[in-house]
Amino acid sequence: MEDVKTFISICYNLRPIDLLAMVCVCKDFKNILDERINPLAEGIWRNSRINFTIFKDNEPPSRMSQQTFARLLTFEKGCQFCKSKMKSCTIYWNPGVRSCKECIIPKTFSYQLLRTTLKIDMEILELIVPVTPNIDLSNSELKLTYYWIEHVKNVITFFMKANDNIQHALNNLKIEAKNIYNEAKDYEDWMNNLHEMYLKRQDEIFQKFCSEMSEDTLLRLEGDSEFVIMKKEIQNNPFFLIQDWSNYKTKILQILDRINNVGSITTTTFTVTRVPNKNQYADEIVQKQIRIIKRLRRLTYGSVRVAQNQIISIRDLLYQYLPICPSFVNPPDGDYSQEFFIGKLLPTLRKEAERLFLAEVVAPPYILDIEGALLVGGLKDKSVFECNVCHQYGPTNLKKIKSHLISCHDFDSSHKSLVLGTKVNCDSVLSNLFHAFFLKEEN
Repeated sequence: MEDVKTFISICYNLRPIDLLAMVCVCKDFKNILDERINPLAEGIWRNSRINFTIFKDNEPPSRMSQQTFARLLTFEKGCQFCKSKMKSCTIYWNPGVRSCKECIIPKTFSYQLLRTTLKIDMEILELIVPVTPNIDLSNSELKLTYYWIEHVKNVITFFMKANDNIQHALNNLKIEAKNIYNEAKDYEDWMNNLHEMYLKRQDEIFQKFCSEMSEDTLLRLEGDSEFVIMKKEIQNNPFFLIQDWSNYKTKILQILDRINNVGSITTTTFTVTRVPNKNQYADEIVQKQIRIIKRLRRLTYGSVRVAQNQIISIRDLLYQYLPICPSFVNPPDGDYSQEFFIGKLLPTLRKEAERLFLAEVVAPPYILDIEGALLVGGLKDKSVFECNVCHQYGPTNLKKIKSHLISCHDFDSSHKSLVLGTKVNCDSVLSNLFHAFFLKEEN
């Protein structure tokens, strides 16, 4: 009992991100910090958020616990699904997740799908709260209202089980849906205002810090890959810079200490053979490239990480630049064992990819973009394509996806329609990773 009291006392002095780490340590810690089990847990989470974060001036939405609220506001952990910290994340208050755009879309149904394809009545749609805030897609032609899939299923299940005398229940559900939506919009406005305020403060801090440097030092710092990546993370999330500026300043000073010894790739261009012919398969370089792809395949995860040894995402920057990374174009000597690859070659490849990105070197066709997948000959005949309209058809090959778009969604057969209506399934690309970089040998 004394140990529990001591642990609780310690928790009152921890940041939310530390509490979240504690939850993962063991079942006992998890239960102590669970508001449903321990009545003191609510106070622990609330105290941590108020004392150690900038999110002091608001309480959780009416249906959300203090723990969930704190977890959502921990922007420094990146997207809840792909774990990326390089992408801008948004809190979608309804359904209560922190996600990048790429991860939120597959977990939703579009208005167009529900109305035109699934023929869902407006009477039912009025009971479903849209994902809030709206998912802002870069392509304005596909800017639609989206609904969380689980919410859609729950409402449809309610209708299927309901009897004839449900009008009173429907009225209550409509009122509840409207209240949830209005509350979510209030929290959206609150978050937007905070974001603007702290983005301005962040700029002021950076300008003051940079004004103390010489022009030459600042120029070298801006060209350093580690600094640019760190700055990009901060720009995606201005909140945790303000909370931990002293730590970030220390990191910047450490970068400045070593910056004279760091080389950078600037204007160098590289070429790589994606499609080895018969003779090239016997080439030592191509053999090493094939071994690199095979090693990557075992270590990479797609939409979900399912094994502990999977340490790199298919969406990692490395996959955008791998064909032109110097250590892939001219692979180093080595035994290409797992230890060699994980300990030496993989970190080198990722660092090279980052430098190419920061030097704004034009990337080769990207295997997870529809345009890139169409240009990569080895994927054209593979089942890696999905419908980007209904999100229900696929993965399948290019011929079948074209037929589906024409017959089910009234698309024409043009290349533009194919690009708009199709997306690439990352898990299927991972299964066909070898074909994304090499075509089969022709007889």
